[in-house]
Amino acid sequence: SVIQKMISYVSQYKIQWLLLFLLKLGQKLPILLQPLLFGFFIDHVISTRDVRAFFMVVGMVLGLYMLESFLKIGHRMIDNALFNRITGKLRREIWKRYMDMSADLFNRYKISDLVERLNQDVDMVKFFLVGEVFDYIATFFSMVVSGILIFSLEWHIALTICFFCPISFFLAGRYHEQLEKLAEEERQQEDRMGEMVQNVPIFWKEVKANRLEEKEEAVFTDVSKNILACRWKKENCLFRRNLLLSVKGSLIDSLALFAAGGVVSLLFGTQAGIIVACVNYYQNILADIHELMEMDAGLEWIRPSIDRVTELLQFQFKKPVYEKESGKSGYEYDIKNISYRYEQQERKVLDGFGLKIERGEKILLEGPSGSGKSTLMKLLAKELEYREGEILFRGRSLNKISEEEYYRLVRKVDNSTYYMNVSVREFMRLADPDASDERILQALSQVKLWKDTAEREVWVNEKIGENGARLSGGQRQRLALARLFLVSDKILLLDEAFSAIDVIDKRHSLDNLLEHYKDGTVICISHEEGKDYEKHGSENRSFTKIARIHPAGAR
Repeated sequence: SVIQKMISYVSQYKIQWLLLFLLKLGQKLPILLQPLLFGFFIDHVISTRDVRAFFMVVGMVLGLYMLESFLKIGHRMIDNALFNRITGKLRREIWKRYMDMSADLFNRYKISDLVERLNQDVDMVKFFLVGEVFDYIATFFSMVVSGILIFSLEWHIALTICFFCPISFFLAGRYHEQLEKLAEEERQQEDRMGEMVQNVPIFWKEVKANRLEEKEEAVFTDVSKNILACRWKKENCLFRRNLLLSVKGSLIDSLALFAAGGVVSLLFGTQAGIIVACVNYYQNILADIHELMEMDAGLEWIRPSIDRVTELLQFQFKKPVYEKESGKSGYEYDIKNISYRYEQQERKVLDGFGLKIERGEKILLEGPSGSGKSTLMKLLAKELEYREGEILFRGRSLNKISEEEYYRLVRKVDNSTYYMNVSVREFMRLADPDASDERILQALSQVKLWKDTAEREVWVNEKIGENGARLSGGQRQRLALARLFLVSDKILLLDEAFSAIDVIDKRHSLDNLLEHYKDGTVICISHEEGKDYEKHGSENRSFTKIARIHPAGAR
């Protein structure tokens, strides 16, 4: 099923696949002809000392070598071009799926898991297609052709092979299930270790503060020991399997074949070269069986990565039905009896909240921590989809308005803005690609970022570091707010956008922002009380309405 899923996705490259497959099979040709040449050499060169036969064998060996080299070069060129194209397309497709995910669905995945699917799992696709499809088919083809050639050369010896060959499959199959269980156990332990390593930045302070270093070290040591134990068991199992196959193939089978060949030679006068060729072909068959078993074991390691890739490719996103804009606009927002509960929680965060917001209003949302302020902002930003109640945006259901249309009107700033390692100029121009340096410097001054003009001009060219590592928490927030002065969206959602800025500069920045968006609608939440904003804001810049959100279930 895994092969079918992946083949169906990459089947559009049919011509390249066919050419690559033929080149792969062609590389088996020298291996299949070598026993015949060896037998011919024994019967017609060593036995009869035929000079022409000698030069014929030498010429065929050189020809096969040149053919093999040509096929390998052609295979490598097509292989690189084809699989680079496939993995590139897969990464673009998976990235597109990430962008199409709803916030609810996206939050079900860990960021590290999404990164792994995009990088390591896609890389495993190439190993899967090469090692588990092409190599598997080519090896199976080589095994079948070797068997046919043995029957055509000497069917008496072929009967002996028909007796011994199934035993090799039986011996290899005995260990397959055991190896599969050990592989799954090792994979689980490695995943656990990976989670521990990924959580180090999150729990480091907690571990240090509570002096849990020894406990965490003991847990890590146990996981490491489990991984080593699984690997030892797996290697031991592989060794026992390979030892049995080696003893059977190198000793028992070889003795039986040479004994059968001797009997056939004595009874039917079969030439020594034919017998030697049959023995070599049987050795090829044993090698192919061993290689197929190794591929089956490898598939157990690759399968999870392929399943994770195909899961995203086959995931059917729900396509919402959008409403067309009607003539009736209504309120900017008409929030009716909204309730919301996160999947991992039993208690509702919002329970029956309602609010009407007129166009151009400046709203401050108050409420204690946990009352649902940020959840409401996520609903208004279409980061979450409401299921109970209704939110009308200018007379239309918010869930039935496309993101493309909605985000042309709405901009949201919170305390989780991501900062790429670009210069301040480049970061600001993400909002307006045509913004001049003069406008950028003016926007930075509106939030009192680098109050000294000379320093501000220097920072315009400076890179801010990955996720703003070169900036303080307050500077990062000011920079995110400064971008708002380069655009004039109709609606602005501010979710704790001033939490890292000191009180005086916060009110200064907010007043400038409200003035810039004086014709738009602004909805803001903050830990500060509304009266503090009104006290320090001028009459035309203060909030026009203060709405309080009570915790769900509060009276």
